[in-house]
Amino acid sequence: MSAVIEREVTIHGVMRYKFTWPAVIAALEAQRLNADILISRRLPLARAQEAWTLPVTNEIKTMIDVNA
Repeated sequence: MSAVIEREVTIHGVMRYKFTWPAVIAALEAQRLNADILISRRLPLARAQEAWTLPVTNEIKTMIDVNA
């Protein structure tokens, strides 16, 4: 916790509902949802450190591709 205080980092918690996941997965499989619009940036694993150091503008989610 001291690292959070020293770096003045803001942490946002997320409350997940485990019973919604099956419905979301089914919607993705049926292509009723387009998850691609939620991914703002894709980086290969070799550049994963950049995900925490690149300037944040209007990103929603950075995807780290472990196979790239």
